[in-house]
Order: sequence, then structure tokens, then C-alpha cells
Amino acid sequence: MREHDPWAEKLGEALSRHGVAWYLNSAQYEEDTGFFHYEWVWEVV
Repeated sequence: MREHDPWAEKLGEALSRHGVAWYLNSAQYEEDTGFFHYEWVWEVV
């Protein structure tokens, strides 16, 4: 199981860098495949 996903972290950094309001709403681990599923909520005005 991979607990730290650098792609997820980089997405948050990129959103912040461009002035996008966001938060990570949820993260789920799929045991069958070993994948994490992330859900971000973001807003651009």
C-alpha cells in the first residue's frame, strides 16, 4: 500500500500556486487494486 502519493501533493501545490481555493474532501483506498481515490473540492472565481 502506498500511503503517500506525490501526484496528489503536487496537485494541491499547483492549485494553491495559481490562487485556486481548494480542499481535499476524501481519500479512499481500494484494497483489490491497491489504488487510492482522491476527491478535491475547488473553486475559481
